[in-house]
Amino acid sequence: MILNKFSWIFSRRRLFTAVFLDYVILFILLVSKKNIYPELDYVDKQNILFFCFIWSSLNYIFGLYFFRLNSFLLDSIKNYIKNSSKLLISFLFIYLSNSIFFKVNFLSSRDPIFSINFIVVFILSTYIGHIILIFILHKRDSKFQNWILIGPKNLNSILIETINNTKYNYEIETISNIDDLKKLNLKIKKYSGIIISSEFEDALIDFAFLKSNNLSCLTIKDWCQIYIQRFPPELITASDILRINKSLNERNFEMRLKRIADIILSSFLLIVMLPVLFLSSILIFLEDFGPILYNQIRTGLNAKKFKIYKLRSMRVNSEKDGAIWATINDKRISKIGKIIRSTRIDELPQLWSVLQGKMSLIGPRPERPEFDKVLSKDIPFYDMRYSIKPGLSGWAQVNYPYGASKKDAKNKLSYDLYYLENFSFFLDFLILLKTIKLVLNAKGSEQGSKI
Repeated sequence: MILNKFSWIFSRRRLFTAVFLDYVILFILLVSKKNIYPELDYVDKQNILFFCFIWSSLNYIFGLYFFRLNSFLLDSIKNYIKNSSKLLISFLFIYLSNSIFFKVNFLSSRDPIFSINFIVVFILSTYIGHIILIFILHKRDSKFQNWILIGPKNLNSILIETINNTKYNYEIETISNIDDLKKLNLKIKKYSGIIISSEFEDALIDFAFLKSNNLSCLTIKDWCQIYIQRFPPELITASDILRINKSLNERNFEMRLKRIADIILSSFLLIVMLPVLFLSSILIFLEDFGPILYNQIRTGLNAKKFKIYKLRSMRVNSEKDGAIWATINDKRISKIGKIIRSTRIDELPQLWSVLQGKMSLIGPRPERPEFDKVLSKDIPFYDMRYSIKPGLSGWAQVNYPYGASKKDAKNKLSYDLYYLENFSFFLDFLILLKTIKLVLNAKGSEQGSKI
């Protein structure tokens, strides 16, 4: 009974938490006035509360208090930044209108510079607080979930196999048609929502029933987009490929921005890492007096072949019998090779390929043509990964360990398809941060099994 009485408040707990956070930040700034803002002694406290009320109202109107957490963390932050930009423009318009037409500012301070400084610090503090809150709520909401899949059982096996290769923990129960949904005992087992396969996307769904049981409803592709951030190749259709290609062709500005970032960052990394390259080269030579560099032919943009250079991490003549993927505890890898592979130092010479424009810092990893020939026959839409420049690191590399089998290649393609679908400069920046984290922890280079 008590829960029902306060259900309205409980259902809006995130809204009240965010508003409360803003006023806590304001209180902290007011308490610290003696050391940081002594000017506050001359400001009417009612004006400060009025300013915070205006700020909270604008946050509410522009949706900054409504964290859309049923989406990928990156999408939540992007949505927050988009809405906050609109809010800032509106707030700036209101502030300037007050200053110009009414000759007053929100704080009614004798010093306009102080008012601007205080407002900027407050706004930045609330934004940082909100983003931290998004991270906390996302981490809490990413716990174990039960889902209902309406569709054929083979789709369930595809999703289960995909989930098993992610860090997420979901359980999916399959039913054959929408009518069976009401036969489930939803009170005993709590479900997060239902996943609709493409065969049922046009079917009539009782949304009142879903809402009364607090169930969300997503298509299978939207579910993959939101919850596992990868697309199993079996779910992709020819129309999806056409849409992805069209989207990539229309992103000329972001592609140019990406190229500029490639040139600046790769030049900087080459200069900074020269001592590491020099020391690694000496150690490689001293171990077996063999060549320091070796080159390979790889597949690049639009399936064009190009040559990459790497620091040699394997013994001399390790591929005299032909191209073979590296394996766990591969005896061909040298002692120095184990170190430079785990820290990815062996990849540094590829920065020259980035400067040449044959590669990018971020993108699907270029594979060897010998492997491409085999994989393209067995994996649907495998060649789609070459619709964009290959990269030193990519969405697959930061989410999946080193792959050395057809199964690994298929799993990596599912991440590459997600990257192509969601390509943006912002996503590239996230991958760059994840790559730095992996390199510092010497992770992400674990070997898989043979093809």
